[in-house]
Amino acid sequence: MSNDLKDSIGHIFLETAETLTFMFGDPIDEQDVPHRNADWSMATIRFTGAHDGQLSLIVPSDVCGEIAANILGTDEEDVTEGIGQDALRELLNVVSGHIVPDIQGEDNDFELSIPTLEILDGDTCTEMRTRPGTACFSLEGNPVF
Repeated sequence: MSNDLKDSIGHIFLETAETLTFMFGDPIDEQDVPHRNADWSMATIRFTGAHDGQLSLIVPSDVCGEIAANILGTDEEDVTEGIGQDALRELLNVVSGHIVPDIQGEDNDFELSIPTLEILDGDTCTEMRTRPGTACFSLEGNPVF
């Protein structure tokens, strides 16, 4: 992934997170990400068109409730685990709707899959965040990939 594309994805993600979830963030270096020995939630969406690929969004599982509460304008205590997971998938869906046209090119049609969700353990997440093409962020003090 080119640095320009990675920067564009980061800008779109942070802007969308701010607008949709009222959560603010910054890019961070992979080595500055604090280790969290907890479950992580990974939403993934696939796209096809002139270029095929996938985008994933990985957050500590306990952050999903905060994302949902902010989107819905409710208290985090009122959010079930399933609603939190749905909110993570929706955030990825909205982010992808802005990123994939940049990847495909302005005049190319594309299709997005329905976002899926997978739970990762801390070790798997550590391996995932070191893959080429992974961008790391701090969102309200929480690590996000």
